Amino acid sequence: MITFDTPYTGQIKQSISKSKIIIKLEDATIESPKIKKVSSQYLHSLTITPLNSETLIVASISPSTKLIASKTSDGYGLRLRFTNKTAVKSSTFKKASSSSVNSLSALPTKKDDAMSSSYYIVVAILILGILILLYIKKKMKPLPANTETSNNNWLFKTQKNPLYKMTTLI
Repeated sequence: MITFDTPYTGQIKQSISKSKIIIKLEDATIESPKIKKVSSQYLHSLTITPLNSETLIVASISPSTKLIASKTSDGYGLRLRFTNKTAVKSSTFKKASSSSVNSLSALPTKKDDAMSSSYYIVVAILILGILILLYIKKKMKPLPANTETSNNNWLFKTQKNPLYKMTTLI
């Protein structure tokens, strides 16, 4: 998975040989070269290098490997999948001996559901939690005490027969 700082709208160029797949991302930059060794039956190493205003992705592969690329629906990510050629019938990139140019918008994307099922689950859990908290609050409510003591204020204790009466002078 390759992620971008901003949605990527540039062009992708690909060239295929028996042991390497080279992908050029136009108008994409990277700070420094990255080399990743992978122990997979399809992919041996992945090198990402900056080149002027392009970024080269060189994948060292086994001869029976096929690349499937797709972008995320928001354009911030590019997923590269390396699989067996016989396992996958359809091709994302057109196979050519030299190179082919594809727009990123032509890559398949994940369907963008307006409301996913996980959203409904989260809302249901929140509503259930609120109902449980209201039930607990109702159970924890103190029982009303005697009417005499319930009228007493916690700060000032009042008495039935005060010793002193207050009068106002006008």
